[in-house]
Amino acid sequence: MSAIKQRDLERFKKTRAGLIEFACILEQANPKVRDKIITEVGGLDPSFLRTALKKVVFFEEIIYLDESILAELLSHVSPKLLAYSLSGMPPEFNKTILDSLDFRKMRQVQEEQEKMGKTSNSLVFGSQIQILKIARELEEKNKFIFELVDCPRFNSPGKHHLRLVGPK
Repeated sequence: MSAIKQRDLERFKKTRAGLIEFACILEQANPKVRDKIITEVGGLDPSFLRTALKKVVFFEEIIYLDESILAELLSHVSPKLLAYSLSGMPPEFNKTILDSLDFRKMRQVQEEQEKMGKTSNSLVFGSQIQILKIARELEEKNKFIFELVDCPRFNSPGKHHLRLVGPK
């Protein structure tokens, strides 16, 4: 069964809102479903896929956002949600995120991380998706444009997605 129908794809292609809706679907899909959608849409309309992937921001890429956009986004995320979303991420990713916070919030996140026990992958993934949803809500309110200008994914010709660096 197809992950995305041709009529849905046509709807996504009509407007900028449709493009953003498609980007959100990719951002919020689990990696297996994400890969399936990318493969199917790439076969149906590679040009649209390239355009859409420029609008997509995966959680593991938020460290490549402009510093002011990252700071604005993180100011709207609770310390507990941020702590869960960082669980299992590489130390350099965690450091970049924590360095983007003011001292008080950084300490709150670290305290939450210390209190957390082993967290399930679904809880971590759900926390990461929630942060992406917050970013899209802020974009809707014209706080910023939520997209990447540059990240490693863009430097690999022919690569439409990246290997997840988060929890397996």
